[in-house]
Amino acid sequence: YASQAIAPDGKTWFFHDHGNMVHWLKDKPFKKEAIIWVMSKDTKQWINGRKAWYSRNENTPMLYGFGAYEYKKSNLIDFKTMSLYMLRGETMANPLIKKHLLSN
Repeated sequence: YASQAIAPDGKTWFFHDHGNMVHWLKDKPFKKEAIIWVMSKDTKQWINGRKAWYSRNENTPMLYGFGAYEYKKSNLIDFKTMSLYMLRGETMANPLIKKHLLSN
């Protein structure tokens, strides 16, 4: 569930949960220009986080539930949608959302 964000000046930050990276990046002036890398669960490689596909119901370090995948499968969402869910608090860390996601 590792991810990293790289600012235009090259400064790099590492995260152990994709949701945490999205939350941290939301207020940064370079959020749209940042290069984002995520470790994929299916290919075990660093991939472009903006092009990755995300699950919503995994047991992640910060409990947000987003796992990154290089290849699209059913029920996976894109980066923009994952970010929206994260910023709205619609994650596995929310008990009501967790119950809903695990019942499907």
